[in-house]
Amino acid sequence: MFCHRILWITVICLVVACTPATGDSTSMPQNEYTFRTVSDSQVASGTSKLSVPREIVEAGKFGDYRASFRGSVLALFGPPLYTSDLADEAYDYVIEATDRNNKSWILTVYEGSSGPSIGGDSSDDSIMPAATALLNLIQSTKPADFEATIYDDDTDNTVTYGCKEGRCYSNEIHGNHLSP
Repeated sequence: MFCHRILWITVICLVVACTPATGDSTSMPQNEYTFRTVSDSQVASGTSKLSVPREIVEAGKFGDYRASFRGSVLALFGPPLYTSDLADEAYDYVIEATDRNNKSWILTVYEGSSGPSIGGDSSDDSIMPAATALLNLIQSTKPADFEATIYDDDTDNTVTYGCKEGRCYSNEIHGNHLSP
């Protein structure tokens, strides 16, 4: 089962973006993170949405961005730990980020009421460089092919979105059109 596999991905990010929050500049530069999926959702208990700056989404392009984000996460980490046909909880990944000093953080990648997000322990300022590196990795990864249909009860729309051969799309129709 894909949930139980361990997938290591290493990303080199800009030294400036990954400077340690502790300010210890004499130690090894914090310019490399390793990410792996975690199959135990309990380790993510207490995490919340982080204010990670993400690219500006053009008006009318949010659905395509949402599809691209999900497809890229799928390409990196395989199937999510959890999926739902409700837009407020469409999918959920638990990711462990580890830096070159073996310090690790638990991050979540999910789609909630505000769209695709990265979560973590918001009381730990040292998590932000790892979360930013993960976001940069996601946004620079070619999305995998997929299609999903979710219902957004806030807008009363059924959304079918996905990616095919690197091109992402999103279509909405009014009402709940999910199969019972």
